[in-house]
Amino acid sequence: MLNLKLMESERLKVLDQIESIEALKLLKSEAEMVLDESLSSEAIITNKANTVFQILIVLLFSVLGYLATSFPNIDIKSHLVKICLFLIFVAGSSIWYLLKIIYPKLTYTKGTTPSKLLYSDIVIKDWEEFSILKNRIYNLEEAIKQNKKSQSERISNFKIAVYILLIGISLITLYSLFILL
Repeated sequence: MLNLKLMESERLKVLDQIESIEALKLLKSEAEMVLDESLSSEAIITNKANTVFQILIVLLFSVLGYLATSFPNIDIKSHLVKICLFLIFVAGSSIWYLLKIIYPKLTYTKGTTPSKLLYSDIVIKDWEEFSILKNRIYNLEEAIKQNKKSQSERISNFKIAVYILLIGISLITLYSLFILL
């Protein structure tokens, strides 16, 4: 953590040494491109999670519907009931991880609140474009770091949901084949 703070301090010093507004504008535009890519990547992950979620909800309610309609005559020892119960468990587990992706998370955007433009250690004497650009670059860097962290969590949750689903379906297939033999 101390090393991270030291690196951040070093970057601020380098940022303060830049004298050209054109160089600052270039840095800002590059940072905005990276942030845009991060946000579009996040949207893709959310769309994929939403698609899998919708499929699993239909599957879950279909299985629950089947069990509900055959409720009075359910034989717990029946292989079909065992498969249905396991399928409910698999779908429910995957849905749990997908919900972590689908529910809105705090994301950082290209805009900055005015209070974030008022860092005393970055702002130079006057309110000039130079100072504001430095603040924007710093804030974009923070937004990129936070979005990458969030994106990493979302990707991890998506992978877990898909792995649960694939392993569950594989186990159900193997169980079904075992029953047939």
